[in-house]
Amino acid sequence: MNRLIKKVNVLVEALPYIRTFAGKTVVIKYGGKGPVLHFNYRTRYNDVWERPDLQKRYGYTATYRKDDQPSASLPLLPAGGGA
Repeated sequence: MNRLIKKVNVLVEALPYIRTFAGKTVVIKYGGKGPVLHFNYRTRYNDVWERPDLQKRYGYTATYRKDDQPSASLPLLPAGGGA
């Protein structure tokens, strides 16, 4: 019964947020691995994401580039989206 009450409370809390998507198509991922955070380098500001307690609580993993690996980069397009 306690589990059911917890589930109902989560849904009641989420209803106002869910209503903002009324009439829209929404894709919900269920199952599988959680998100993976990729960092090009480690700093004292992004190091916190590697904490096991946070990873377990929020269901993600964090990876940091090794020195011998190439870094990730994204090409930037000019304003207006032209190539």
